[in-house]
Amino acid sequence: MPTSAYEDQDIEYVHDQIEENINNLTSKEYTVYLGDMNTVVRKGREGSVVGPHGLGKKNERGRMFIGFCSRKKLCIMNTRLKIPERRKYTWKATVDCNGYQLDYTVVSERYKNIVKDAHAYPGAIINSDHNLVMMKVRLHMKRPRRGKQKVMWKRELLKN
Repeated sequence: MPTSAYEDQDIEYVHDQIEENINNLTSKEYTVYLGDMNTVVRKGREGSVVGPHGLGKKNERGRMFIGFCSRKKLCIMNTRLKIPERRKYTWKATVDCNGYQLDYTVVSERYKNIVKDAHAYPGAIINSDHNLVMMKVRLHMKRPRRGKQKVMWKRELLKN
């Protein structure tokens, strides 16, 4: 995402690109976005989008991001799950020692229950000023019914 040095039109352009990708998906596909959104959505529940376990004070870009997620029925998962404070911040400024939550894991509201954990790993050795953010999910795959498959297979044999 563009940083705070960019105009709001640049942010909206990126949101439009993400929205275009979402519109190309079918309703049964899992929608997961992980990344540096360069925004603060704050601590406190806001509809089904933001949970009670965020970090910081909401800024204008945060309002834009929450509005976007609300329109597209997305949930910001690393604000919904209760995690220790040291695992919430994803970027730490060198000037002040405050940590900020700028990187988010976002999933479709329909599949929010598959997410079991989403938090930052502040001790990971990576070449970035951001902390590594990971998400654990539990997918439930349904097996196809064998009875229908056998019937279809027998019909094909009878045709030949």
